[in-house]
Amino acid sequence: MTFFALDFKPLPPLIGTGFVALSTLIMAYSILVEVLPILVFYALWLPLLILRRPFLLTPSPDLLLLLSLPLLCCFSAFWSDYFVKTLYHGVQFASMIVCTIIIARSVDIDSLLKGLALGVTLVLAISLASGNYATDYFTGRQILVGYFGSKNIVGFFASVGVLTGLVLLLCKASLKTKLFFALPALAISGTSLALSHSASSYIAIATVIAGLALLACIQKLPRIFHWPALFALLCAALSALSFAIGFDLDALGGTLNILNRDPTLTGRTFLWAQGIENALVHPLLGHGYRAFWVPGHNPAEYLWEAFYITAKTGFHFHNFFIQAFVDLGAAGLALITLIILTTAFIALRTVLRYGMNRETAFLAGLTLMFLIRTIVEVDMWGPFGMGSMLFYMILPRLSLYARRKKRFEASEAN
Repeated sequence: MTFFALDFKPLPPLIGTGFVALSTLIMAYSILVEVLPILVFYALWLPLLILRRPFLLTPSPDLLLLLSLPLLCCFSAFWSDYFVKTLYHGVQFASMIVCTIIIARSVDIDSLLKGLALGVTLVLAISLASGNYATDYFTGRQILVGYFGSKNIVGFFASVGVLTGLVLLLCKASLKTKLFFALPALAISGTSLALSHSASSYIAIATVIAGLALLACIQKLPRIFHWPALFALLCAALSALSFAIGFDLDALGGTLNILNRDPTLTGRTFLWAQGIENALVHPLLGHGYRAFWVPGHNPAEYLWEAFYITAKTGFHFHNFFIQAFVDLGAAGLALITLIILTTAFIALRTVLRYGMNRETAFLAGLTLMFLIRTIVEVDMWGPFGMGSMLFYMILPRLSLYARRKKRFEASEAN
């Protein structure tokens, strides 16, 4: 079978929008209700493997790269201390990535953006209506946590809503789309983001907006200057950072003061050190996928007690790469780093080659958002969750977009 030999006909717009919106709700609240929402999610997407033609899992380099990760997760059961748990979550992770590939190959960009805008609006409306707030331990102020019990999850959904709303508002779209999808998403996402007081989400969305603006400027230059201009910007940013460190300008401390955060990032630096220490116990292959945060596992019990996590659920090392290192060792860390860097490079290349439009801006914005959030969050590591659904569809969508453009250029040349 030849790679990229087939086209994938999208779902009808109304169905695609509805499926994506419902999937967003499921990914938001699957942790609370567990089994039933996941079965609904499977029922939405897996039948398309039979009902839609051509075959949605046609092998391609991007697909093989993505599926290598859950395959390693499943195999890690053989050296995990919790064989059944690791295998169970590994199979869930594999099925999740299969579904994200189906979404990427069966939903057009208009339906995807509308569905996400609608879904995120509903998720955040539920969070606001819940009236669930918590008291910030360091500042004493009230923060929106919704039914998630976490300001960072609220902030993440709000960040996705802001990005989706801005893309629909600023890129080519009908007035109806802007009024009924973009503006409500922006309004409720902006409000929720402000009420969540999530520093990681503030930084991520601000960086995404600035990054997309810079990419739009670079893309206007003659093509020969695209990569040199981007390289020059990166060098300038690194030089500014080195200057601040070298002259002890305490830029990080100033930023943390603005965001009301302490130098330990609310204990994350201690957690990172503990993560690296535990990863080095099994440096090559790790403890096994999802085999560290298990009740009864002494290192996990110690950290739960240190951070007053009595429920012993929903906790991680607050750094994507450290969590991957702990679970899958150097092998898993190298693989996920390859996936992330490949996604980032192809996103940049696509924008610089084909320009800024709804699809390229959204996919590049998502990629940058996840890159920033990997430092302090673990959005794309769970079997089910909004982060996993969005991140693992980026690479397949970029590949399909590039293939369509190449075919169009070839037809124009003829």
